[in-house]
Amino acid sequence: MIPCIHCAQKAKWSYMPGNKNYCDNCVPRGCSCNEDENGKEQLDSKGRKYPCCEYFEIHDDSQNDPEFIKDGWEAYYKLHPEQSEKRKESEEVEYWTNKYKDV
Repeated sequence: MIPCIHCAQKAKWSYMPGNKNYCDNCVPRGCSCNEDENGKEQLDSKGRKYPCCEYFEIHDDSQNDPEFIKDGWEAYYKLHPEQSEKRKESEEVEYWTNKYKDV
């Protein structure tokens, strides 16, 4: 699972210039790039503004990409160093330990 950089829930959006991942609740929303010809912002099916076009939606096949997962957790712990002590308990660390134990 790729974590949200703010809350560690499953990320749905990734900000390309900074490689930061966000869940649907934490992603910044609203941008002029989503305005129609009348200057009105487009809304999603839940009535929320869309994120800027620099955010792309993370699809399920990417949720299993080992490098994407690793980068996501590294970014989360960099922003939340107080959580790094709990890192050994996370299933992501167990995954990485098992994946590379024979390398």
